[in-house]
Amino acid sequence: MSVILATRRLFSDWFGAAWHVLRFTPWLLLPILLTEGAQHVVEIQLGMFASRADFMALANDATRWTFGYAKVAGLLISILLVARAVALGSASRAVRPRWLPMLTLVAILGLTFALDFAFKSDVTRAIAPDALLQGANILLQTLLTIPLLAALFEDDWAVVRASGWRVIPALLLSLVLAALAFAPMQLLHGANHHWALGAPLPVVWALMLFDTIWVGLLALMVGSGLAVGWRRFVGGVGLVPTLAVET
Repeated sequence: MSVILATRRLFSDWFGAAWHVLRFTPWLLLPILLTEGAQHVVEIQLGMFASRADFMALANDATRWTFGYAKVAGLLISILLVARAVALGSASRAVRPRWLPMLTLVAILGLTFALDFAFKSDVTRAIAPDALLQGANILLQTLLTIPLLAALFEDDWAVVRASGWRVIPALLLSLVLAALAFAPMQLLHGANHHWALGAPLPVVWALMLFDTIWVGLLALMVGSGLAVGWRRFVGGVGLVPTLAVET
């Protein structure tokens, strides 16, 4: 029974945090809404949804991918802004980061990319089996996510250290909630494009408008999931149980 109550409380906190952001600070989703919407306008103007053949032929169009890269950046920015707003309890603080945690965040990201490159280099692959290298890479990347989230949420290292073993379930819960939001919502995102193929133009516009809003909600749920999962175990200025996001 305690497990059921804890799960109910977790999901209540998660959806409560997302609703609070959507109600009071929806502008945090503007980066993904604007970039996703712009990409859909370009796709429709290119005639991508006229048929499946047109969609495949234009899938790698340079103009589409220019907006596609902007969309990916917009998605990441909105996820991080929502996560920071929920974890810090303030949307204004989310967009005004402290310089030291952000430098730490950039350094960890740089180390992550460097390790990934090193493990996949020909020199390293000549030394050890691919399976061993892949396992070591995944393990190190996962462990680096702990200081990465701590820096993202501006938790002092003393707070993380005081949390002890709880950083492990904090990391796992953050990733699980993010995956629970991303996987099914990404499926519907893909289905929207499938349903638009060969449809009348007004239907295509309606589907792409819905899709833009849907991807915004995806960013909302992933970002809030990351923060709620982390704050479940790591203190700082955690919002659980109130989850009151200030503007």
